[in-house]
Amino acid sequence: MLDKQHRLPPSPDQRGVGLIELMVGLAVGTIAVIVMMQVFAFSEGQKRLITSGADAQINGQLAMFSMERDLRISGYGLTGTDCTQMQGYNENADPKTVTYSALPVVISYDSTTQSDQIEVRYSLSAYGSIASILQQDVATSDPDTTLQVNYGKGYKDKDMVLISQPGKSCTLMQLSANGVIASPGVANTTQDGLQWALTHDADATDYPFNPPAGTNIFPTGGYTAGAKVRTLGSMVNKRYYVQGGNLMMQDLNQIPGTNNPVQIASGIVAMRAQYGRDSDGNGDLDTFDSTTPSSEREMVAIRLALVARGTQYDRDYSGPASLTLWNSGPSVTFSGDDRKYRYRAYLTTIPMRNTIWNNNP
Repeated sequence: MLDKQHRLPPSPDQRGVGLIELMVGLAVGTIAVIVMMQVFAFSEGQKRLITSGADAQINGQLAMFSMERDLRISGYGLTGTDCTQMQGYNENADPKTVTYSALPVVISYDSTTQSDQIEVRYSLSAYGSIASILQQDVATSDPDTTLQVNYGKGYKDKDMVLISQPGKSCTLMQLSANGVIASPGVANTTQDGLQWALTHDADATDYPFNPPAGTNIFPTGGYTAGAKVRTLGSMVNKRYYVQGGNLMMQDLNQIPGTNNPVQIASGIVAMRAQYGRDSDGNGDLDTFDSTTPSSEREMVAIRLALVARGTQYDRDYSGPASLTLWNSGPSVTFSGDDRKYRYRAYLTTIPMRNTIWNNNP
């Protein structure tokens, strides 16, 4: 063991780290950390932008799919009614007497949301396209009367039925029993066979769409023999609209409540639509505009556009002040922080197959 007198002098390479070296090391490490954080922040921002775009794409496609499905089938059971409006009754509504357009699709603009509202109507019954013929005059919607028709198979308890006659408004009623052959048997006036009876009793709980005695929703003079009666099943009667950045759907047959309306898709900030019209009656689509068609035969397609917004706010991005949805068509404007988001527009033209089929000879 070496004593103090025989210890080796310290080597120049073993003098330790000085203050200058320590400060340089800390500076280099800090710069490296800053660079790594910047790279991470940039990468994370890009990932969020990509994810945001994917969210907008999913929401837009979901919203478009839901609406396109309804618009394609719109008008089923309502074509050939030759009426401009439908009169009805709803015990749970205020006012209780309600009026709907007889068109399968109705477009109306809401300036506060820069969006259209779209109403869609069609039958849910497999017999919806088959009209029965009224065999006896019926003057009022009084529940003590019945609808005597030439054929009533497929008319079910609680089904909605539509009565139509040229020159008069249509009327919606609700069946209170399955269609049955009238008793005693009465022969049809329009064909062989016996008449069927369709009852529509008034009951605020079970049959809220039938008016009570003393409340007549039929047009003046009622309906005469030869009027058409169609079963609509539970009848789809809904409205699509944009509210609070969401696509909403309201069931117009029911009063607003916990589950009415419902959210269909989030991130939808605008919806615009136009009628595709056959303005000259030759069976071909020739005009896209916002003019309400005079009848369902004039309406052969719907042009639809949805604008979906991504979820990522980007303070370094400034989007366009407006977005034109199609040539010579409407535009959606953006201002303030709305321009800090990225948007996707979805456009399609939907043929209304039930109307097209009905127009064919």
